Amino acid sequence: MKKYKYITLLFAFVFAFGCEHNDESSLPLLQDATWITSIRPTNDYILKAGNAITFADLSQGALSHEYEIEEGNHFIANYKKGDSLLLLVDKNLGTKSTEKTVNVLFLNAGLNKVKLRNTFRDSVTYHAEKPIGAVFTDGVWVIENEWEIDVYGALKPAFKVLDKDGVEIINVAGNDLVSATDSDSWPVLDVESGDEVTFVDLSTEDRPTGRQWSFNEGKPKSSPQETANAAFFKLGTVDAGSMVSIRGDGLPSERVVKLIPLKINVIPSSKPFVFTGGLKEASDQSISFGVSGQLTAFFDQEGSFSVNVKNEKANFDKNIAVKLAAMNPNDATKIDLVLEEPIYNTDIVTISYSGTGIESVDTRSLASFGPEIVSMDSGLNLLSEYFSGFETTTSNWKAAKSKGYWVGNSNGSSGAPVFTRTTDQFASGIASMSYNSGNLPSGKAIPALQCFDFNKMNLPAGTAYQVSLKVYLVEGNTLEKILTKVGTPSTLIEWDVKGLSRGEWHKLSQKVTFSGTTSQTLKGNYRVLMDDASNPPLSVVQKLYLDDLSFADFEERP
Repeated sequence: MKKYKYITLLFAFVFAFGCEHNDESSLPLLQDATWITSIRPTNDYILKAGNAITFADLSQGALSHEYEIEEGNHFIANYKKGDSLLLLVDKNLGTKSTEKTVNVLFLNAGLNKVKLRNTFRDSVTYHAEKPIGAVFTDGVWVIENEWEIDVYGALKPAFKVLDKDGVEIINVAGNDLVSATDSDSWPVLDVESGDEVTFVDLSTEDRPTGRQWSFNEGKPKSSPQETANAAFFKLGTVDAGSMVSIRGDGLPSERVVKLIPLKINVIPSSKPFVFTGGLKEASDQSISFGVSGQLTAFFDQEGSFSVNVKNEKANFDKNIAVKLAAMNPNDATKIDLVLEEPIYNTDIVTISYSGTGIESVDTRSLASFGPEIVSMDSGLNLLSEYFSGFETTTSNWKAAKSKGYWVGNSNGSSGAPVFTRTTDQFASGIASMSYNSGNLPSGKAIPALQCFDFNKMNLPAGTAYQVSLKVYLVEGNTLEKILTKVGTPSTLIEWDVKGLSRGEWHKLSQKVTFSGTTSQTLKGNYRVLMDDASNPPLSVVQKLYLDDLSFADFEERP
């Protein structure tokens, strides 16, 4: 009898769930609340305007279900890659749909809500990180879910331009349309050769993270700064340039270009033609410096320069003749010098000028100067290019997506890492390393960027190196120090960034001697960290970029 009882019960179970019911009021006993979407969010659902998300209600046994979206967004038919989504809008549906699966086209910038309301005969719970329970209302159990989609709209570059006295010349709003076909009607700004014009980014819509200025015949030719100054030297009239508004940093990426509707008319300067600094040695031992105007080509001026070279350790103090003096072929506001004898980066080199044969294009003679100290080339970088410049990417977010590096589980998340390789900003090459303290996991210590491949460089210990890096501190950054720890046992190197201007690249260098003997190599790794103990309380999110790590030998004069 027991055997037959079990068979009867099994038959009843199969009948309850397996039979087809023609009576629509008859429901299966199984009830479940489940839904999915076509994108997997990290911390938030984020999307670029003009894109769609699919929402699928997989609930079982629901009495009813309904989606509701906001005005301005639309339900669309099924689509595939390459379809024009606007052509698929179903205007008959309005803002509500009872379909089990819907595709929603988002056009409203900002936060958008999508609601799903299901009713059940019995109580159900949606099991997730934060479970959602049903509420008994009007004789049925109601369970609701609400998605919040952060939609990023089109960037709208906005800016103003000021003359050298700070007077506003133009103010271009985000909605202003600028076309090159209207250039004949653009205002003209008269600028003396060598004077600067100020360009200020006013863009706010829709949440740009940066910009890139480009200046026609300007110096610099481009700039990523929020407020950029460009000097104009070449006589004549030229269109000012353009600005690209950029959104990156893990947000829906976009770049929008807008021309600067202004003509720059460069006229002869009324100021003296003078040395402006930037006296540097290049890797080929040539020396260059800047002047305050555009040069005309000159010849036979080598004797107008005096170059003194001192090296106390080598007991060397001598004037070295200039072999060649000429206008830089790529920048007519620079002069290049080549010396008759080699110089070393441990030398102290000073240069003076006194002559009458070097002139600007507007016939001003270069004024005498000096002695001025030359900034010596730090030497050949002994670190591999992929390592020093973050030039080779990997797919592992725990490795900051850069070959040779490691951060680990403390690096935030795959969608919002603390350290990560980026191409949004760089000092050279195509990439840099970004740091964003806003992605630090709650309750975890600040992670270090660990450069494991440093152990493979075979750099001799027991010697001095010119250690350097480049840093770009984003506007609002309040860090005072960045730390690096090199080798095992580690040598601590502190980089003072308190007084550095934000929004531009800076090169920092130190002479560092590591313990050990020259027959040994530096072991361990190279770690970069933002240490709380070395900084004041940090109340705002800290963002920065690192690039061009360098270890260079000191050149001893024989």
